[in-house]
Amino acid sequence: MATRAVYGFSLAIVTLLVLETFADSFVCDIKKRYRENKCNYCACTTALKKELQFSCTKMGCPNGEYAKLRNCDPTIPSPYKNCWCFQRWGTICEIPKNNLQSYNL
Repeated sequence: MATRAVYGFSLAIVTLLVLETFADSFVCDIKKRYRENKCNYCACTTALKKELQFSCTKMGCPNGEYAKLRNCDPTIPSPYKNCWCFQRWGTICEIPKNNLQSYNL
């Protein structure tokens, strides 16, 4: 029983460290487009004060996969190569240029 508790605790710490590492490496780029939880499209823009802002569309995403990605569930494969986990948004992935569809935020 004690072994399970130590294993579960160790796994939780490793998971938190990995998620924090990915979140820390994210740099918002105005030339790139992103996707939130395989649903909403996101982009980085500059505000009037020249501050960088990250914003996403607000489509309804009722499926179960969205909820799992929103919680950064590691059992759901990332839809693209460059993905990050954020407590606020969930799974944010950079959309490769060859997968971009024409859309505006």
